[in-house]
Amino acid sequence: MVLFSRKEAAEILGISMSTMNRIIKCNKIGYYQARPGYKIQISQEHIDKYMARVEQKPRNLCNQQAHTWYNH
Repeated sequence: MVLFSRKEAAEILGISMSTMNRIIKCNKIGYYQARPGYKIQISQEHIDKYMARVEQKPRNLCNQQAHTWYNH
């Protein structure tokens, strides 16, 4: 199993380190840590689960009435 540092995981996810730290603190992403204060490591499975959870489904705009600036 490949483990990534917080910085590497943040780069994979395309987020800042402050955002990475926030999602770890809020338990939005899983991680491994041998003991409190030891380094945090994040697996590809943790990253995949996080991405699946935050993925946004596309909205179906075809069934909604089209609004344009010239419709009154």
